[in-house]
Amino acid sequence: MIIIQTLITETVALPPHPHYGGSVAFEVILSKVVQAMPYLTIYQDSFYADGPDLASSYTICPFASTGNSFLFEIPNQDGPKYFSLAIKEGKVIRYLIPNYHFEPGDDIIMKVDNNDDQIPCRLDFSGTGAAKYQCLTEIRNRILLDEVRVAPLFNVVHVYNTNNRNIRNIHLALTLLKKYKSELSAYSFELLKVDIMTAEWRVLIANFKQKITAVLKSDDTYAYLHLCNEYRSKLKLDFEMPVSAVIKHNSLVYPHFMVDKIVFGYLKKYVKLNFVKIYYLIYITTDHHDLRDKMIVIFLMKYKAEMKGHYNSLLKHAVTHLKNKKCMDKLTGILLTH
Repeated sequence: MIIIQTLITETVALPPHPHYGGSVAFEVILSKVVQAMPYLTIYQDSFYADGPDLASSYTICPFASTGNSFLFEIPNQDGPKYFSLAIKEGKVIRYLIPNYHFEPGDDIIMKVDNNDDQIPCRLDFSGTGAAKYQCLTEIRNRILLDEVRVAPLFNVVHVYNTNNRNIRNIHLALTLLKKYKSELSAYSFELLKVDIMTAEWRVLIANFKQKITAVLKSDDTYAYLHLCNEYRSKLKLDFEMPVSAVIKHNSLVYPHFMVDKIVFGYLKKYVKLNFVKIYYLIYITTDHHDLRDKMIVIFLMKYKAEMKGHYNSLLKHAVTHLKNKKCMDKLTGILLTH
């Protein structure tokens, strides 16, 4: 008999936001002359964490430019959204400012050092709302340039080392986030924290899954049970304080993390994935419909090829039971083209 453990997600009030409603203005100053104009991609949802092609998005071109300076306006914004600034160089799209978020009322000067092919570009932000951009930039650069040697994720006998690179990345990021806390809205502080932590947790889950898949193929039962115990006893994937359900839904990474966590949680219990049972486990994971619906869409998109005969029936169930309009529209579009 298979027992499905119900996970309960606590819903708390959304942190206050300083200026819901309003426009966003960017001045982008590039250090090098470019032939093609930079453009913004505004993401309407966070499905794109595992591929921009899954997202609902639109692009904005500068409304004015002088030399290397480009002016953008994003009018009538009713809430925060993710965006990227990119430029097309021949057939290649180069993301100069990837996956940041704005809030209505932001008025930002963005200086981009695009003199070479360095990734990420050197960035500097100033103006109203600039702290969250500077904070994320500093976190990414610090993680990228961190040269402290840490223990590998697993040793030769499959023991998980808690002092690993991803856990260190989280500690580095949270330290920097606290430094900027007084300059950030409560919304941005929580969103950045959730995005950073769940991104690193996803890497840890992926590594555990890769390791367990390998030992399953080798038919090493002892190693499989040992890894499962290491995951349960050592890998802590919970926030110390409750996070708003709205932020969990809006987060670029959190819904994807929860799907990964539930899928892998099933794999470490039952060896083989049962997609029907996992679907219903996701369905009962949270009573926050927006978050639940987004997780179901992500699950169906990500595991479509592996579901085989179950995909159609699960897709039809989702279309008739989901409540979030954006999620319904996405699934209905998939059903019509299927």
